[in-house]
Amino acid sequence: MTGTPIAHGRVMKRAWCAGGRWLARLSGLLPVVVAVQVGAQGVQPAEACTGGAPGLGWDSLKVSSADREERLPIATDGFVLLRGAFWSETAGSDISLPWVRVTNATGEELPGTLRVLRTEPQAEVSIVTLGWEADEPLEMGSVAKLSWSEVEESENAGGAGNEPAAVRTIELEVVAEPTPLPPPSATLGDWIEVRHGVGELVDCQPDTDCGESPIRVPLEEVRRPGVGISWTLPPISGMVAWEVWAEVSDPRDGELPPTPRRRQLLDRQAYGVKTVHDVVTFTDDATEHCAVMVVKDLRTGDELRSEPACDEPGVATVELADHELSSCAEPPTPESTAVWCLERKNDERCENGAGGQAGAATAPEDGMTGNGGASDVDAPGPRRDGSEGGCSYSSVRGGLGIGTAALGLLLVAFRRRRRVWSF
Repeated sequence: MTGTPIAHGRVMKRAWCAGGRWLARLSGLLPVVVAVQVGAQGVQPAEACTGGAPGLGWDSLKVSSADREERLPIATDGFVLLRGAFWSETAGSDISLPWVRVTNATGEELPGTLRVLRTEPQAEVSIVTLGWEADEPLEMGSVAKLSWSEVEESENAGGAGNEPAAVRTIELEVVAEPTPLPPPSATLGDWIEVRHGVGELVDCQPDTDCGESPIRVPLEEVRRPGVGISWTLPPISGMVAWEVWAEVSDPRDGELPPTPRRRQLLDRQAYGVKTVHDVVTFTDDATEHCAVMVVKDLRTGDELRSEPACDEPGVATVELADHELSSCAEPPTPESTAVWCLERKNDERCENGAGGQAGAATAPEDGMTGNGGASDVDAPGPRRDGSEGGCSYSSVRGGLGIGTAALGLLLVAFRRRRRVWSF
């Protein structure tokens, strides 16, 4: 997952990454992976709480996966991906385009088009993915300058000469032809025992210090067979806007998470990340156990699927939860305490009583705390006026996302040791 930090307000660490709290816990478990990606859609947070609350409009707008770079390699189409948070009275409402300009070496503005490619509404904020593309192919080897500001386009229309006060820039170097959307492949990995959330969904307050808004969780769970699935990426030149996810090849054989999972977003092949990982969950009565990887180009809407990868269920080497019940500050209902306690063995409410009932699962180890697992579901954070803690979240940046890359290592590392985990 790509991703850039969101600073301030109700922006959620999970809205910026594929695995939220799960990835925060991975950062302690897999330091090597974190060092490679140090954050991202995949998420890799390290989250930080800071004060401050922005006004309505854009916040933390950045070029995707380019926090530490002064010159970004792009293709001749000039495509650049930006991500930011857009605050409005109601999330998902009309999003005003920010001020974005691209100029050549002589300072002349290059004609291009800026448009919204993906919007993820959360309470009063939407996490927005934007794409700028040149109207005409750029010359190979040329260098341009991308300038952007968080003010709305309507406030500073009129070209690059009419720049707002607060402008950020990055150089763009044209190094290759655009990368076509590749047909994905699918390779199955270790088998997983998925703790699949079922039953009624309720709101609970997450157990954090940053005043997050309530999250949706199921009250019950069942055990289902699951499997890790991966795709080794071909070389990517320049920037792309690809969503990638895994699913069972026949929907009748699969189980969906109780709340929607975010699709991974690929922007460029940076930081040595070359493989995308995901998990699929099967029903107990599945007629076959086949999964596919799917990739979609957000710029064109084109979508390609891999050939099915099939296998018979094997012995599960790790447990994963596809819900966030253990992230609640307390069990939503007395009946949900046993499931809540599966990752909270040290909580006094889990001693002997509910904790004993949850003894079928192994307590978290190797730096994993009982401070909640996570799904790919986004949840709102503190109020923008600071009345719920005045916190904000900053994800450590990265390329494809630590959540996906770390999953493969996680399954290998725990091949001989069953663990309780959440995704």
